[in-house]
Amino acid sequence: MIALPFLCCLITISHANARVNNAPLLNGELKAQWYNLNHYDEKGISGIKNADFFVSPNGQQDPDEEYSSFLNLLSEFKNQPSDTGKETLCRFPARMTLLTKHLKWFKGGDRPQCEEYHETVKPQHVQSVSLIFASGYFDNPSSYYGHTLLRFNYNESKISQKTLDSSLNYGADITNNEGTFTYVFKGLTGGYGASYQRNNDFVHSHRYTNGQLRDLWEYDLNLTPDQVRFVLEHSWELMNAKFDYFFLSDNCAHRIINVVERATGKDLTKSHAFWLLPIQVLQESYLAENNGSPLITDEVYVPSLKSTFTKRYQGLSREDKQRFITFFKKPLNDQIEFVETLSSDILLLILDQLDIEVAKLSIKENTNSDDRKNIEDQRRAVLFALLNRPAMGGRQKLDWDKSQTLSTSRRASVIRFGYTQREGEDAATLKYQIANNDLLDKPMAGQEKSRFIMGAIEAEITENEVNLRDLTIVDIANLNTNALPMTMTKEYSWGIRLGYNHRNRICDSCGSVGVTGTVGKAERLSENILVYSLAGARLNHKKVEVYDYVTLVSESAALFDLNDYGRLNLGVNFDFDPKGSDLETVAKIDYAIDISKNNDLRLGVESNLSGESMINLRLGHFFN
Repeated sequence: MIALPFLCCLITISHANARVNNAPLLNGELKAQWYNLNHYDEKGISGIKNADFFVSPNGQQDPDEEYSSFLNLLSEFKNQPSDTGKETLCRFPARMTLLTKHLKWFKGGDRPQCEEYHETVKPQHVQSVSLIFASGYFDNPSSYYGHTLLRFNYNESKISQKTLDSSLNYGADITNNEGTFTYVFKGLTGGYGASYQRNNDFVHSHRYTNGQLRDLWEYDLNLTPDQVRFVLEHSWELMNAKFDYFFLSDNCAHRIINVVERATGKDLTKSHAFWLLPIQVLQESYLAENNGSPLITDEVYVPSLKSTFTKRYQGLSREDKQRFITFFKKPLNDQIEFVETLSSDILLLILDQLDIEVAKLSIKENTNSDDRKNIEDQRRAVLFALLNRPAMGGRQKLDWDKSQTLSTSRRASVIRFGYTQREGEDAATLKYQIANNDLLDKPMAGQEKSRFIMGAIEAEITENEVNLRDLTIVDIANLNTNALPMTMTKEYSWGIRLGYNHRNRICDSCGSVGVTGTVGKAERLSENILVYSLAGARLNHKKVEVYDYVTLVSESAALFDLNDYGRLNLGVNFDFDPKGSDLETVAKIDYAIDISKNNDLRLGVESNLSGESMINLRLGHFFN
């Protein structure tokens, strides 16, 4: 009985300390906004992993204590301004903006002058925010699904700010000396930390379009002035934050758009599963509204150096294409003389191709000095010829049609229902695939035909049983096509597959777990016709029918884009058992027709030299 009043007194004192200068308790709207700003979940645990982000030692796990500690800091600074308090407060401009709306004793004029924030961000000159989407490039598997970042758009009085820290990026904190296996494993399992970075937008964009040959799309976001201010201030706070990184879910797409979500209160990261792809974020942003108007107000396509070169090369006459190719076939001494016979347009296009070669060497971290020296010698010859000519006007402006938009991109995942007949036996089929990127799909704008499947499962249901036909972990076919003739390019096509699958769709008892690796070449015969051939080997975990543990394989096909809605693939596969000298040849026909934006119909036929055959018909539905 004696201790109880003393305990109540302690509680009263503690409660009074938490409410500095009669500050409101952390509840209601203030609590929701405080939780939102500091990334607390429903249990009061912040997704920000580094304890030094917070003012309180327990701030990562105690929102009330962090709130109380920050209020004390505000009160101390107002009553006795100090450099120490100022430095800490200036790490949290969004917190101060929030509390000036809820505290009677702390107003805008009481805030410290945060020189570094105002000098770096120059918030008074930012008029809008844009979402940037970068396409993937196949020399880096981690980029296949694309990348997202934010850009701060400055008014004309600060146009030079574009060359400064005017974009917000997010990525895993990795080192350069880690192997591919380590990178993939840690990326999938959360083994990396991650952080936000402010980047030079001009250099950053140049690195994507010219250095990595990736197309960009810019999307203006319809945000109110207060929401723009939140994005600027909160992104500044996040410069000190660390997060866990998961390649499939908690990635650049999630964290970049999460800043916009916290500013607008919109859910832009919807997904039917645990993964989230950048294209899903973009599609949800297209559908979202803010203040009664679309969240995305405009789309601007920024082509890569490779896309620009391809379009200019395809626009040449047959004779000019031949002159262009002839230059690269000649030895250097002959090139120096030959450039004098070429038009300035062809010479500029040669410079573009040389820049592409430099970019590819940089991407592959190729340090072959002979290759680089040869490129520089060729560049020198072309530049000398151009400098000795009268000044020319600007190059012809390229007209990019409406097909270079991501607004019509299909949803990321697909489920297929179908019917199969194999040697007189009927079966219903059901297939689910995480990413709808195979050689029958219409590729996303800015990307070439390819096969990139990271997760798929297919089953056949007969009258008596259910059979597993496919369980893909990863299946990549990077055709690495080029506008130039195959004889001119050094790029090779390659493929890798890991999972459980049948050798072909005809055989009924040839399924095995295995890994397949192939290499070859591909070439575009025209804008709508592509051919490729890959050869390699498959390692099986067991003997399959008459085939041993190792099988030599070959895959060749011609791909036709018939029109905007239909695609046809004609192919032939060879499987050879080097131990038993058994050879199986299978001819394939696959046809796909788009019924609507997110639905298609596919017909597949396969036949071998033994007269065995298979036919299937499948209806696909694409969704997020």
